[in-house]
Amino acid sequence: MKSKAHLNLGGSRPSNWGAVKGNIDDQVDLIQLLSTKADNDEYIALVQRADELEGELGGKADLVQGTIPESQLPNSLIQLQPQINDLGINKLDKIEYQQHFRGLHDSYAKLIEAIPIGNDGDYAHIKESQNFGRLSAIWSGTPGVWNISGINVGSNTDEVPEGNQNLYFKVERVLVSVINGFNPVNTAIIATDTVVQAISKAQGQIKNIIDNFASNVRSTLLTGLNTSNATKIVAGDTFIQAFGKTQAQLDTIPSPVTWVSIATIGRLAANVVDRDLQFAKINGILWVRGSFTLTGGITANTPFIFITNKNYKIVAFRPNSSTKQLAALQMHTDNFIIRQALYFSDHNVTSDYEAETVSQSIQTGAAGIGVADGVIVIQPMPIGILAI
Repeated sequence: MKSKAHLNLGGSRPSNWGAVKGNIDDQVDLIQLLSTKADNDEYIALVQRADELEGELGGKADLVQGTIPESQLPNSLIQLQPQINDLGINKLDKIEYQQHFRGLHDSYAKLIEAIPIGNDGDYAHIKESQNFGRLSAIWSGTPGVWNISGINVGSNTDEVPEGNQNLYFKVERVLVSVINGFNPVNTAIIATDTVVQAISKAQGQIKNIIDNFASNVRSTLLTGLNTSNATKIVAGDTFIQAFGKTQAQLDTIPSPVTWVSIATIGRLAANVVDRDLQFAKINGILWVRGSFTLTGGITANTPFIFITNKNYKIVAFRPNSSTKQLAALQMHTDNFIIRQALYFSDHNVTSDYEAETVSQSIQTGAAGIGVADGVIVIQPMPIGILAI
C-alpha cells in the first residue's frame, strides 16, 4: 500500500488527499463506498483505491510537504471531506452489534442453564406458569444470576391480559357498539367523515329515497314512449315499452258509442214530431235509430230529416247517377207496415270541403207516410261511410 497520502477516515490518518486532481464525480467506486456505511473490508478497499488514484494521477498537482494544497483540490472533493471524516469516526462495525434479547425459555432454571453468563443489557422472557404469566428477566452481571424485572409481560397483545379501561378491539364489541351522535342527514359521505357521520349520512340518503319514491315515480317522464306497437307485452319489455304497447292496444279498441239527437246534427220537417231520433258514428260508419210521429202526411219522395253537420255526412260518389241515392232505410208503423225511406245527397262528397257544402237528407219512399201510421220506428241500422 502506498504511503504518500491516504484518505482521512478518522483516527491518526492524514486529513488530506495525495496527488489527486480532477473532478471527484468521475471516481464512481469512491462515491459508492461513501454513500453507505462501509464494513472493514470496504474500508481497506477504499484506502487501496485512494492509493491507486494517487499513483495514476501523481505529478498532476503541486505537492507541498507531501500534500495537495486545498486551493488545488476540486470543490466537490472539499465538500465531500466532512462525510469522509464522519464515516471513519462513526462507522459501526459488524462485530460491535449485539442482540440483547436472549429468547423465550421454559423456566428460570432453563434460562440459567442456557445462558449462565450474559452481557450488559441482555434480557430474556420466561414462559408463563401456573402462578404467573410471562416473566421478563435481565442479566445481573453476576454469573448464574438473572434478575426478574417484570411479570405478566407479553411479546404481543395475545399475551397481555386485558384491563378494565383500555379494552381490546374485537368484532363482538364493534357489533354491539352504540353509535352515539347518530343523526340522519341527506348529504353525501366524504373521505373525512367519521364512521358515525358516514352511517348517519347513509341513513339520511336512504330515508330521502324512500320518502320521495312515490312522487319521483309519478313525476318521471316517459321519454322514448312509442304508442305505434300494439303487440302483446312480453317479459323482456321495459316499462316504457310496456306502457307504449298498452296505449297502442287501447287505441285500437273502438271508443264507446255516443248517440246524438237529430237536433244536434240537423233538423226535421215542420210536420215531424221527434220522439228519440238519434245518430251515431261507429267505426267510421253513420248509424241511425229512433222514432217519430207526424202532424200531417208527407207525400212520396219528400225530404223530412235533414243532416246539416258535416261530421255526420257520408261519402257520396256516383258520377253516372243524377239522383245520388245512397242508401235505403226501412221504417215500421204502428200497424206493422214497413215504409221505405231513402238517403240522398244533392251532389258527390269526397272531401271535407264537399261535406261542408253538400245537402244530405232522408226522404220518403214511393208510398209516403201519414198521420195514421202512428209512431214510426227506425231500427238501428248503418247508412254509409262517414266523409270525415
